[in-house]
Amino acid sequence: MFDQSRDAVLAYRAGELTKEQTIARIYELLGESGLVPAVWGTLDPDDRCPSGVFTLWPLMKILLWGKYRSPQHVRGSYFTGGARLVGKEAVQAYTTELRAGSSQVHQTVRDMWRNWNRDWARRPAPRK
Repeated sequence: MFDQSRDAVLAYRAGELTKEQTIARIYELLGESGLVPAVWGTLDPDDRCPSGVFTLWPLMKILLWGKYRSPQHVRGSYFTGGARLVGKEAVQAYTTELRAGSSQVHQTVRDMWRNWNRDWARRPAPRK
């Protein structure tokens, strides 16, 4: 595959192939190689990011592929955490954001009703 990809690049350099033909040939070689799992979606030259957007569901699809359908050498080395770990981290991130947002709402509402708050007295002095 590497040699054939190199040959496509050299043919492009020599003017024998267009850019589009070269890209198509390299993606064709990747598809034939079996190295790129379908769940990654990387065989589309216009969309080369493995998860698409980095939201929970696309990342979970990659995790589930890695945990249950990937080759054994990949599964044993890279996908050992599982969905529980991802879920736990998602809940922790959500909780952190919820606390920060709640604190901001509390301070805003408080300042609407009570002027001259003493927040400045509870914050450490800036470093020099």
